Amino acid sequence: MKTITVTNIRGKQVTRNGVVHTAPVAYHHNAEIVTGKTIRLYGTDTNHVDGDKPYDRTFKVGDTVAVGSYNFTYLGKIVGISEKTVTVQEELGGKQTRLDLYTFDRRNYDLNLVEIARRNADTATAI
Repeated sequence: MKTITVTNIRGKQVTRNGVVHTAPVAYHHNAEIVTGKTIRLYGTDTNHVDGDKPYDRTFKVGDTVAVGSYNFTYLGKIVGISEKTVTVQEELGGKQTRLDLYTFDRRNYDLNLVEIARRNADTATAI
């Protein structure tokens, strides 16, 4: 299998009301992708008070990941991995969502399922 490496993961350029917004870039955030099998997120998160925080996470098809959030963090299982996207089937409702690499990285580079379960339970009691 061929491994694809993406350095400084870039989001999508967006045009709203005729105004072009440049694509966001996650500097020092990288990915190694084996299409249909695994995605490895690695690099350094520089957005910390304590200084830079290195990370290295590998996800495979079938793993649980964060899909989205509002008050709750929504989880799902990876059902597909391609060069540019990760497809996730949400736990609630079974809807399939395709996340671009930038969004997948931002939601999952520091994934902590125990902490997400705790925060979701706290939020559920407050609603």
